[in-house]
Amino acid sequence: MTARMGCLAGPAVYRLRQQGTFRTRPLGPRQTPFGPSEMVFEVHDEVSPFYLICPHGTEGYQRSDSFVNHRANLYAFKDLGIETVLGFTAAGAVSHNYDIGDLVLLSDVIDQTTRRANTFFEGQGVGVLRQFPVFCPDMQKLMAENLAEMRCRHHEGGTLVVTEGPRLETAAEVRFFAAAGGQLVSHALAPDVFLAKELELCFGGIVYVANFAETGSSYRPYSAENLFGGAPVSDQSRLERAVDLLGELIRRVSRLLPRENADCPCSLPMRDRAQRFDLPADWRLRFGSRPHPPMMGGWCPTCEVNIPRPSVKA
Repeated sequence: MTARMGCLAGPAVYRLRQQGTFRTRPLGPRQTPFGPSEMVFEVHDEVSPFYLICPHGTEGYQRSDSFVNHRANLYAFKDLGIETVLGFTAAGAVSHNYDIGDLVLLSDVIDQTTRRANTFFEGQGVGVLRQFPVFCPDMQKLMAENLAEMRCRHHEGGTLVVTEGPRLETAAEVRFFAAAGGQLVSHALAPDVFLAKELELCFGGIVYVANFAETGSSYRPYSAENLFGGAPVSDQSRLERAVDLLGELIRRVSRLLPRENADCPCSLPMRDRAQRFDLPADWRLRFGSRPHPPMMGGWCPTCEVNIPRPSVKA
């Protein structure tokens, strides 16, 4: 059976693989015009298998988000034929409305990253796309319905601040994010959600609260022996429960996805860009799969000539 969903998973997925919730088969890294992706796994499910990429490495947190090849990972999913990506990760709570282990369906992003490649079309105007809504409404609705059926504690709608890392945020930065409307903070899911729009992929986003950000009365005091000040056993139990619930949610969503996303607005954002910039109908030829795609122009190292940039339609 052909997989129809790709999952970008944080380090917690290692626990799901260890305990057998996800039975995976490695397919290897996928070669792309932007370099190799991370290892792609096929997750076996008798009803609906899906693909899995662990951006931070396959054995836990081996690589911080600053050094992830986000473009290669999203390209790999598209190249495998999927139309929907589900991204999940841990986040710190800026808002005091959350507790450890809560699941939060995301509604918006404040991107504070500074050195990540955030478009497939460098040096061009092709990637000028509206970011409203940020996440696929159909995916978020599907996850909300299933979380309600599962009767687990969750929140619908949350603004995630994505910082560059790998360091964590200062208390002053967290206060700044709170004043700007940020409710959660993480290093993940950007620029992935923006790159997905350039590939016309549906992107759903959900996080689980793993710690309290450095502000307010709930944050943990500094400990040289523990990253978050020594979380109590009850917190650890809630975190494990949240990860287990995420595993079940991902399997449910994979099974319930529509066969095609033709009616979803996520499949349309590049239509105007393709006409305006004469992009090839074959999406693979838009990103440098050929020596000098017509929409790129500029210096071609293969031919050692300057290729004229095409004029942009009015």
